[in-house]
Amino acid sequence: MGFNFNSDRVNLSVSTQSYTIKPNFSSICYTTKALMFDEFIWHIQHGYCFCHQYHTNNEFFENRDKTIPNFKQTSFLWFDFDEAPININEAYGKLTLKPNIAYTTFNNGIKGNRYRFVYLTDFLILSNEEYKDCLKILSNSFCSDINKDFCRCIDPYCLNVSQQMLGSNSDCTLFLNKENSLSKEDFLSLSKSQIKNDCTHFSILDNNNISKKKKGTITENGTLSTLMEKVLDISQRTDFHPILSNVENVIYDNNSAYTCVENQGIYEIRMWFKDGQPVKVEEGHRSKFLYACGITLKNINPQITLEEMAANIWWIYNHRCAVTEDMRLKDICRIAIGSFSASNPEMGKRKYVISPEYEMLCKEIKMQLLGKARRKNRDNKVLSNYDVQKSIKENAQALGMSKSTICASLKENGISINRNKYLLFCNVYKENPNESIRKLACLCKVSPSTIQRYKVQYEEDKSE
Repeated sequence: MGFNFNSDRVNLSVSTQSYTIKPNFSSICYTTKALMFDEFIWHIQHGYCFCHQYHTNNEFFENRDKTIPNFKQTSFLWFDFDEAPININEAYGKLTLKPNIAYTTFNNGIKGNRYRFVYLTDFLILSNEEYKDCLKILSNSFCSDINKDFCRCIDPYCLNVSQQMLGSNSDCTLFLNKENSLSKEDFLSLSKSQIKNDCTHFSILDNNNISKKKKGTITENGTLSTLMEKVLDISQRTDFHPILSNVENVIYDNNSAYTCVENQGIYEIRMWFKDGQPVKVEEGHRSKFLYACGITLKNINPQITLEEMAANIWWIYNHRCAVTEDMRLKDICRIAIGSFSASNPEMGKRKYVISPEYEMLCKEIKMQLLGKARRKNRDNKVLSNYDVQKSIKENAQALGMSKSTICASLKENGISINRNKYLLFCNVYKENPNESIRKLACLCKVSPSTIQRYKVQYEEDKSE
């Protein structure tokens, strides 16, 4: 019995907010919903993000829960096409198996035809292997209906259950097929037909050049095996040294033990420590840790190649993580591929770096010196930019700080907040001597009783 497009619901996970441009997928929050088909379309046209269902006890979940081992089930699958040789109108028209939803996607710096095909199933897909088998059968039908070049434009990052798909906007080109969903029998029949007619082209996706959008990565085949070979070659060289930071580029402040390096672009991979001693990253945390290491490596050296990044992550895994049989070089390479395509300029960023001559000091003294450097940096920002014409709240918003930070800086430097308010009143009162107390209170953003007190003080100051 197929999917009823008028009454049945699609069970999937939906982001809690919508987007008008490609978001940072690692920060998206999802919740599981059961949407009518028309509701699904509405969410797509309003820029929501979607993924499958995962094992979680929480009403809301994040990217760390959206993994292949944590996958629960799904009843929809999709293909992303980047720089396709034909537009969505022509592609949709040529397909024998029409997707239930086809729409143009955001242009995220990639020129050419970009669109997505979404297929609904009337059965639950319960594993990543089953999901990939379904994709394989569908992609083979694309090759038969159109050509192999068309399949080479499938984005390889959409080919597993841990991925997400982003909606579009109300102006996107949209095709809907409410005739039928796909059943297990459909896939079985397609598979038998493809084997009989020797029409199995899924290897095109395996050989797809994953790095074609990135300069300086694999340029021959783009296969995972090629990447693994290059990683082993790099890591076994006698001159190979892992990249862990670019602290050597710091321009130190000779007048302080700690230098504020927020604007110097200094990054460092921070290892795990316990009681002051380095410890191995445990199972369950390694993938996320190594993924972050990859992004930090790209921040340290923006020109790093995929091979170099993977070799460094491989070294970090073997020296700083718990090494087990279930995580091998192939897994490390996949993590590197994911990190290489991601971006987070704050990942691994250092704010303060201690001068080498102070490194031997004990931890207690170092913390005191760090506190002093932080206060110095805070005071430089506050005292040089504080506007007495504005309230504490307005200054805090303008400087991107909390009210308590502003107040602490003023107080520690002997600057009276009340005195600033009084000086503001004096300036306002000189320009508006005939205004009412209520109007002055509004202009100075203080209470009427405070204005009355300030007027008395003002007259006393004038008479002196």
